[in-house]
Amino acid sequence: MSPDNIPTDLHDGQTASFNYMVTSFNFGLNSAAGAYYQVQLTLPKGLLLTSVSNPIRFIDKRNGALWLPSSSSASGQVITAIFQAPIPNWIHAASLIFDLSVDCSLGGGTSSLSVDVKYNADPSCPNQCLLGLYCNTSKVTIHCSGPCKEGLVF
Repeated sequence: MSPDNIPTDLHDGQTASFNYMVTSFNFGLNSAAGAYYQVQLTLPKGLLLTSVSNPIRFIDKRNGALWLPSSSSASGQVITAIFQAPIPNWIHAASLIFDLSVDCSLGGGTSSLSVDVKYNADPSCPNQCLLGLYCNTSKVTIHCSGPCKEGLVF
């Protein structure tokens, strides 16, 4: 995977799509029944996942087919989505996409947004069997208006 379209500057009330291009998920990994992929986002304060019903998804760039999580959860600024294995056969032309909105009442400034993708081939050993496949940390600046909302007017 690699960052494809990652907004670096956002303003209060703005919603933006974050897009990571899948370059390869063909690892030939063995798996037991119930194997899964875990996508975990760690969001800076001030950024919120836009939609719980369509939170984190893989989409085929050729035909628009979706691979949606079987479950997702949030704990503070950490959002986790589980995608059941096996991988759909079209995943090589896909992007990992999620939409975030800005709420300046929760924070602002420059912070880090992290994306981690892991694979668990055997769910009978939940955490110790997670194999790291991809990680990325990007800087995002959230611009919040100060006491003078208009700024400079020319």
